[in-house]
Amino acid sequence: MKKVLIISIIVILVILVFCVALSWQYFSEIFKFYPNEIKTQNKTAGWKTYTNAEYGFEIKYPPYFSIKESGRPDLGASFNNDKKDININWVRIGWNVGMKGPIAFNKNIEVNQKCNNEICGAIRILNNFVIGGERAISYESIGWPSRIPSISTVIEKDGGSIILDVSGEKEVNIENIKEEDYSGYADLEKVHDELLSTFKFTR
Repeated sequence: MKKVLIISIIVILVILVFCVALSWQYFSEIFKFYPNEIKTQNKTAGWKTYTNAEYGFEIKYPPYFSIKESGRPDLGASFNNDKKDININWVRIGWNVGMKGPIAFNKNIEVNQKCNNEICGAIRILNNFVIGGERAISYESIGWPSRIPSISTVIEKDGGSIILDVSGEKEVNIENIKEEDYSGYADLEKVHDELLSTFKFTR
């Protein structure tokens, strides 16, 4: 009788441990993602929405961005930054028929290429990912000789791509880049990531 009782207690303990482990895994996944979702929603609360019916996508943008007129509004939109205390000049998002998969996703995006012995072009690949079922890549780059930083995301779409460009206003220090100090990109990365989190295809 005593042996049966001990076995029963062990079985109950094993079941309890198993249930606790499953519960921990379930709730840890919820609390891992749910706060991030709330955080993103809070950051973009009150943002306006730009919708492109021609190519079937939309993106939200902050109230301190003012939309610019363009000759081809069906292709995309440009925004000026009216908040002068951040290192952002303008943002563009739109369709590019010339930027296709082999151009955007092969090794043609060279990291740390040189122009007249200075770093220029793509500085580093930030992310390869899938958005709305389409391949995408984000990378940081620097103009030459302006040394103006920018972050671009290229999203494959129907034989071309949708490109999100966030351009800085102030030059970055080349020596910092050589030491892999990307502090000059901090504002761009923050706003770029927030903008990209709101991007979605509408068809």
